[in-house]
Amino acid sequence: MKNFFDKLPWQTVFAVCLGLFFLRNVLMPTVADDYSYAFIWDGDGRGNLLDGLDGSRLQPIETFGDIIQSQWSHYLTWGGRTIAHIFVQLFVWENNLLFDAANTLVFAAMVLLLFKAGTGLPLRELNKTYLLFILAGLYFCTPTPVITTIWLTGACNYLWMSTLIILFLLPFVTAYRQQKLVPCP
Repeated sequence: MKNFFDKLPWQTVFAVCLGLFFLRNVLMPTVADDYSYAFIWDGDGRGNLLDGLDGSRLQPIETFGDIIQSQWSHYLTWGGRTIAHIFVQLFVWENNLLFDAANTLVFAAMVLLLFKAGTGLPLRELNKTYLLFILAGLYFCTPTPVITTIWLTGACNYLWMSTLIILFLLPFVTAYRQQKLVPCP
């Protein structure tokens, strides 16, 4: 068995892990805040919180304009996670299978960005050891991994925004590493 695993390239191991991640996404039902974001945010009526929701005030998301109106109200009355919640409302309105595929791609991007930012090495030097350490770190060091990486609202809030933050920071990390390699005069 050890010889079989040694012969597998890291890309195969990564593809199997991503396949399992995608399957777990497909099996995740619509729950909790996903229902709240299926409607235009009602800032005057306690938002769309499930514990006091006034069903007579709910207006389902039917157009992209509804999402903009909803997020404007959400921003003014609730919080600042507007970018994440635009994604949430798009996927709740449109298609959960599309979210499952997109979420798997974002998870893959997170793993690759963590490797690049953490090591500074080119992606061609990624191997199974790095990959398994990154995956284990994400699984064991992420608080409530299902909520933060698979559940639609949680993934958009935490996984997607963290991936964007690492993507933003990557040029700075790369520049810092290159500066450290230049000898001081």
